[in-house]
Parts: sequence; C-alpha cells; structure tokens
Amino acid sequence: MAANDNALVVGKSRIGLMIDGLAETPRVAVKLERTPEKVEVTIPFLDGHTDIYQYWFSGGILYADDPDRTKRRYEPPNSISFFDASGAVALIGSRVSGSTITLGGTNVGEGKLTFDYAVCGARLARAYESINGLRSEVEGLGTWIGLRSLNAERELRDGRLASVNLRLQSPPAIRASRRLNAEFQSNWRYGPGTGPDETTITERMQVHTQVKRPVPWSEHLRVHVALRDLLRVAAWRELSFVSHEAQSSADPVRAMSGKAVGDQWLPVVTYRTGIRDTPTKLNRTDFGQVPGSGVAAG
Repeated sequence: MAANDNALVVGKSRIGLMIDGLAETPRVAVKLERTPEKVEVTIPFLDGHTDIYQYWFSGGILYADDPDRTKRRYEPPNSISFFDASGAVALIGSRVSGSTITLGGTNVGEGKLTFDYAVCGARLARAYESINGLRSEVEGLGTWIGLRSLNAERELRDGRLASVNLRLQSPPAIRASRRLNAEFQSNWRYGPGTGPDETTITERMQVHTQVKRPVPWSEHLRVHVALRDLLRVAAWRELSFVSHEAQSSADPVRAMSGKAVGDQWLPVVTYRTGIRDTPTKLNRTDFGQVPGSGVAAG
C-alpha cells in the first residue's frame, strides 16, 4: 500500500491489532476511528468471562475476589500500538471514554479509549510518550516571517509571460526562542502530482523544537502555542495550527542493516491544539525582518 494509506481520516474506521506492551494481555483485534472530536479505539471483550480487558472499563465496580483492586490492572496503559494492513499508529495519552458491560451476562462487551496523540507510522508507542522534536505548521507563518524556499523569476515578451524559472532552496532557520531550541524553519517538497502530467511543489513554514533528551509533549506545545499566539496578535486573526510532526530518538530512520541513519519525523493527529483543516484568509502585512537573535516565545 502507498504510504499515504496510513492516515486517520474522519469518518473512516480501521480494523487492526492492538499491542499494549503488557505481558498479561494478548493481542486483540480493535477498531481505530477518527471523528471530528477525537481519536478513539474500541476494544471488544467477553463480558462476565474474566476477560482482562473488561477490567480497564470497570470504573467503580468492586469485585469480591479483589476488593482492594490490587490483583489486576484496572486502568489502560498510557500508550498502545495499533497495526493493520495500512501500517502502524502509536496512540499516546489514553483515557476511558465509554463502555458497554452487562454484569453477570455472557455477551460481548466493548470499551472505548480516547487518545491525546496519534503518530502515524510509529511502531513502538512507548517511544513517543515523551518526544525529542516537534514541528508545527501554522497558518500565515511564512507570510509573517517573510521566509520562503521558492523563488520565481519571470520573463516577459511583448507583455506576455514567456517563461518562469523556479528555484527551491531552504533558507537558514530563524531562531525563535532559547526554550527547546525553538526555530522557524522553511521546508519544501517536490515530486509528481496526483495526475500523470502534474508536478507538485509544496512549501511549508514550521515552528521547530528539538532537544537531545525527550521531554513531555506539553513542554514542546507550550513553546509552539506561545509562538502561534504571537502570530495571532500580529495578524489580528484567530490563526490555527495546520499540521504537526513528531520525532523520537528512540525511533530513528534505519538502514536495512538496522543502523540508525537519521531522524524520523512522523505526522501527528491531535485535537489538543485546535488544529484546523481550512486555512484562514490573511491580509498580507509587512512586519519587517525578524532579527537573528530571535523573538520572545515565553
């Protein structure tokens, strides 16, 4: 399958195997689904047959053989890995969001877990409970910073456009804050389009934080949100995040030999940052040059 098949699309569910890293739990088939409000996994279990998964969703239920709730695990792990024919997804920050249980029955029950972050392409969820790097695309960031990767030189003949020379080159990053080595980075991609005669150039401006030792997601997001809010003030618009990518040193790009050969940046689905699919129309404003010393990010 193509790499872009490993995506979480609103309204489309995926059936695959869940691996939670716990010795006492077997692999189980689950449903992974993205809705307009959350990323959710539905786990089936045999209600009334001491299926270990049912205890994750038992809430305030007391069991006669374990009144102190010490013999079993009654909470789901913080992270789980999901695998299906389209690829792997690491699911981070779990919490119970619902369940159907019939006490004393013999029917199949189901429990639902909601997650803070879904990292598409990550095979080991534990590696992403804390992360080394985060990249965030923000609406209008390139316009505000005035940093571009694409330079277009147009040639006119007799008042008509005769040719266009396009040059793609990533400019130096702009320091934004000392905190987590925050920078503004311009990235670009070039390749075939969706049609047989199409070529696509994509230019992206991102807030980038990266450190040697992994830190919680919240530490990265604190910087990214501060810089987004600064842009909101400058643009006088409620601009939003467009995309996120995460990097973990515990999950690098590897050669066939298994040797680590570089950082791996993977797309993230989250609803904790107010991400928006439809860009906001900007009034272009010249904010001048950002100094090399950076800007305050809180």
